[in-house]
Order: sequence, then C-alpha cells, then structure tokens
Amino acid sequence: MRGLLWCGLFCCCLLVAGTAAAQQAAPSHDYRRLTLKLKPGMSEQDVTKLMGEANQSALTTCGQETGKPWQCKILVYAHYSSGIRIIFRQKEPTGDWLVVGWE
Repeated sequence: MRGLLWCGLFCCCLLVAGTAAAQQAAPSHDYRRLTLKLKPGMSEQDVTKLMGEANQSALTTCGQETGKPWQCKILVYAHYSSGIRIIFRQKEPTGDWLVVGWE
C-alpha cells in the first residue's frame, strides 16, 4: 500500500513537471501588443530582439504600384490567430535592413 502511494505521488510530480516544461517550451507571443513598440527605422536585429525569431522571411519586390519598385525583406510573425508582417528596406550604402512598415 505504501509503495502504491509513493508511486502515485511520483507520477503526480512528473505530470506537474511535464506541464511546466511544456509551458516554458512554447512561449505565447502577443504580436499585436509587441507592434506598439515597433518604430520605422528599427534594424532587423532590433526587431528580432523585440519579437523573437520570425516564422517566415522572404525577399521580394515592393512598391510596384508607385512606379519605382524596390527590393524589400518581409518577416512574418504568426501565432494562431494573431500575426504581423514587418517590411524592411535596405539602407544604402551599409546594406542594413530597416523597418519601413508593418501590417
């Protein structure tokens, strides 16, 4: 009986520890709240510090409707129903990617 009690207690401890580890492994990001801290001109490194690693990134052409298209980088941050796309333009002559907008 005493062994069964210890076994039950041990299993409960493992269950609690496993639940806590799972919560730490998958942090929840409130990207909408974090966008309040975004500013035009922020570097890609600053955005990564604020938002974490992006789920997706792509180089593409922006501004086609303006008649003066330019190469841009888009980082996508998504978590379930909330998500954000951050658009960067490359600064001349340094080549740094800087925020020009988000949606």
